[in-house]
Amino acid sequence: MRKEKSQQITIKVMARAVIFGGLFGGVILILMLFLSSFFVLKMKSLSQTAVFAAAIISSCVSAFLAGFLASRILKSRGIVVGALSALLLFIIVLLTGTIISSDSINLDTLMRFAAMLLSGSFGGILGVNRRPRRH
Repeated sequence: MRKEKSQQITIKVMARAVIFGGLFGGVILILMLFLSSFFVLKMKSLSQTAVFAAAIISSCVSAFLAGFLASRILKSRGIVVGALSALLLFIIVLLTGTIISSDSINLDTLMRFAAMLLSGSFGGILGVNRRPRRH
């Protein structure tokens, strides 16, 4: 009974960390996409490949930060928490993209998923292993 209660608390805390990290990553992604769209408008002649690369880089950076923040909150299980935060962020991006453009899942979507999952996991690892500041 005692083990089940501590396991439930751990799952609740992990869920909070993952949700908070995923939402933080979403805010970062929105800001980065606004910034990159500003540069696209300024440049006026940018290839489709460059726009796609900017979107992938923005997604990876936001997934990294989501995993980093979630693992800093939980202070353990960096790979798992980072990957779950990145997964949550990917689902938000996928649903938003599907609603707006009604595109189907293709190879680009799978590449974005893999890149975000790896970035989130790496952010989780660094978040757990980062030493606290000494004053």
